[in-house]
Amino acid sequence: MTETKEKSFSRSLLKGTVLNLGLQLANRNLNKNNVWQILLVGAAGGVGDYFLGNAAMGAILGSGNALVNKTKDFETAAKYAAIGGAADLLLNVAEAKAEEFKPTKSKYTDPKNLLKRTGVILAHGHYDIIRRSTYGENGLAQIELTENFQYKTMISAFELAQKTKTFKDTLTLFNNKTHSLVFMETDLTENGRYGTSECFMMSTTDEYNFTPRNNRGFLRNPSNYHFSIRVKLFPLEMENISEKKQIAKLAVVLGHELFIHSRHLEAVKLWELGKYTEALDKEMENPGFDGNIDHKLYMQGQKTIMNQYIKELKNIAASSKLGISSYDIQTAVYEHDKPYKYLLNQ
Repeated sequence: MTETKEKSFSRSLLKGTVLNLGLQLANRNLNKNNVWQILLVGAAGGVGDYFLGNAAMGAILGSGNALVNKTKDFETAAKYAAIGGAADLLLNVAEAKAEEFKPTKSKYTDPKNLLKRTGVILAHGHYDIIRRSTYGENGLAQIELTENFQYKTMISAFELAQKTKTFKDTLTLFNNKTHSLVFMETDLTENGRYGTSECFMMSTTDEYNFTPRNNRGFLRNPSNYHFSIRVKLFPLEMENISEKKQIAKLAVVLGHELFIHSRHLEAVKLWELGKYTEALDKEMENPGFDGNIDHKLYMQGQKTIMNQYIKELKNIAASSKLGISSYDIQTAVYEHDKPYKYLLNQ
């Protein structure tokens, strides 16, 4: 955390100093008598940028330079604020682009190497937000992984899902220990959704993982890579409803992430058949903004595997010992579908 702060502070100082020096030079206000004052004003602007943002930097630079140059050119403050904002935005975009194509080491503290294992893995993820990002709500997080679920509702929902043929057959895809399917419950309570899914190509020769975006490097030696599907679940988002409703909703969420966003599983099946190019193409299919292409297909009845899973869930719930009824499943499905109904009109 300290290292990140220092780097950010250094960048703000550098930005303020260089910006002020450059603009004063362009305006021909820089001379040997005021260069140290100009540098000092720039550094002060950088401090303002670090603590309060670009507008503060602009105000400090504008008024500071007005004092140094003995003028009342307060218009310059607004100009510097705009230029500083643009510079900051461009810098962040450039940094994001530079990071986009780099392989990433895991941000997980994973003492039991759960993410390096293959097969079906159940895990609990404890999140620590270590830095809030200026440009994103969640910032950077350190996740500590432990084996198995900890929440009773998640354990029961998984047990219920496992009783269905559709879910059970899905788990058997990973019995040969070639690929991994990670179910990770988390203790996040501010995510705003019940589940997410993502897929990585894991290297068997080093500790990096890759997102399979337009990368054909995997095809040179497919045996060096395997798929890792990660389904994250957020049981604590449901604490305000009864336990049996939580179990029903979580069972539906498990199906949503696997069978509505089904391209991950379909890619694994193609890879296992030796259809490596088709597998990567399938994984890179566009699910739409926030997954809404997938959601629309489901609402149109085209995600038949999800419909089959729900049917089986209802039948199993009626005979389960978890106190869940088919009505509870139907209610969970109704609430699940409600936010996506508008997609039928698009």
